[in-house]
Amino acid sequence: MKIFNTSSSVTVCLFFWLCIACPADAFQAVAPAPKKANMTRAEFRYDLLKNSCQRLQVAIAMLRDDIGKKQKRLDSMNISPVAFDEVMRMLQTKRINLMIELAGLDVRQQEAKKLAAESTGGSGDGFLKHLDKLADDAQSNVQRIQGRLGSKHPQVLEAQRLLAEAESKKAEYQASRSQSTLVEVSVARAERIAQLKVVEELLKQYVGEARGVIADIDMKNKRLNATVEELYEQERELGKLNELLEFDRHFEQQLQDDH
Repeated sequence: MKIFNTSSSVTVCLFFWLCIACPADAFQAVAPAPKKANMTRAEFRYDLLKNSCQRLQVAIAMLRDDIGKKQKRLDSMNISPVAFDEVMRMLQTKRINLMIELAGLDVRQQEAKKLAAESTGGSGDGFLKHLDKLADDAQSNVQRIQGRLGSKHPQVLEAQRLLAEAESKKAEYQASRSQSTLVEVSVARAERIAQLKVVEELLKQYVGEARGVIADIDMKNKRLNATVEELYEQERELGKLNELLEFDRHFEQQLQDDH
């Protein structure tokens, strides 16, 4: 292996050799100054790789530290990067279903309010039909007795009392029925609103901060893998150069011993 003895030869030859033999990444940082003017190409390359490996080790440590911090943030949010897409679909589906249910409950609430205000019952209510019949019968009885005995007769007054009682029971039942429906709808609507609020908050976490953190972790993991692979390659080359330099030193020592 040839040794360059003059500074001009070292400068020209090293520059020419590095442009041809050294990879581009070796010049990403300023190359360290040679320890001695007569360094061989292998020794210069060894120093370059040693410094590059040190920089890569620092970069790897920083990436791992940053990934660890980001992962702790996700853990505190109870979010798993593996289940991210699945959870997003589930939350979006739940949000749509709740919004549809709320739209239906809004209509039911409006109808219940009308029912409470008008005090009218549904035609399918069997008990209400029974109360209707009692009131109709009482009304017919008042008309029949009043036409036969006159409006002042005690039987007419008793029939009118029974009619008023039947109508009162009917009105009371109608009000109770409509109010019960209104309360039921209001409670159901409040439950859906509370659930929707939770879903919206979870979506905000996932779509906002969590999505950014997960994307950052994924990017840094790819960068970490590439950096580790680059370090392994340079360390392998460094090992080969070290063996070569050891051989040269051993050979030079033998020459000196022979002299």
